[in-house]
Parts: sequence; structure tokens; C-alpha cells
Amino acid sequence: MSGRTITVTLPDDLYEWLRRRASGADHAVAQVVVDVLRSATSGDEARPNDLDPRLRTLPGLSDAELWVVAQSRLTDAEAEEIADLNWKAQRQALTRRERARQEQLVAEFDRRLLLRSYALKLLMDRGHDVSGLLTISK
Repeated sequence: MSGRTITVTLPDDLYEWLRRRASGADHAVAQVVVDVLRSATSGDEARPNDLDPRLRTLPGLSDAELWVVAQSRLTDAEAEEIADLNWKAQRQALTRRERARQEQLVAEFDRRLLLRSYALKLLMDRGHDVSGLLTISK
């Protein structure tokens, strides 16, 4: 790996977590640190710009179209897949393919959540009662 070298003192519990992830993925601890940092910072600048065009179109949608956006969710299969990947990531390092899929699902969840929230706001501004979509079902 090329780049800059830095020395960081980590708390023991954090180092052990990194070591377990590295061991599970058959990687060096340093590579896991780089992967975690990349994952934590990926898309910070790109994501909002990617969403701006979709957000700008929402005010022009009809009420019926806004209700569709406000009710959109991940499919049951996608929700189960992201839960499984998140659970696995807590126990061991994900493979690159799994990590990429996890990031893809999280990005899609974030995108839908933002669009749903804005659609709900617009519907409320138009005088609709959206309380049925704001309750948390168990």
C-alpha cells in the first residue's frame, strides 16, 4: 500500500475489534483500518449532489405521486439482507463484495428515507394528514 504513514495509539478494545475483523477476513490490521476509514468517509461529498435532482422534482409532483414516494421502502428481502450484513459486520469482517453490497443497501435506504421525509413534508404543507405514515409499527 502506498501513501502516508502515521502512528496512532488506539484503545485496547478498539484494537482488539480491528484485530478480530482482520483475522476473520485474513487481512492485516492496517488494511482493516484503511477500509474502515474509507467506508466511514465514502460518498460524503457525492451523496447530497446525487440526490439534489430528485429532491428538486418532488414539489412538482401531484399529491398521488407524493403519496407513492412517501410510502416507498426497501423490499422485505433488502431489509433482511441489510440486517444480516450489519449483524455479520458486528461479529467479523465482511468480504469486499459484502461490504460493497452493504454500502449499496445503506445508500439506497438513506436515499429513500430522505425522499420519503421530503414527500411527507410537502404533503403536510398541502394540508394532508400524514400521521398514519409517522407511526412506528412493530
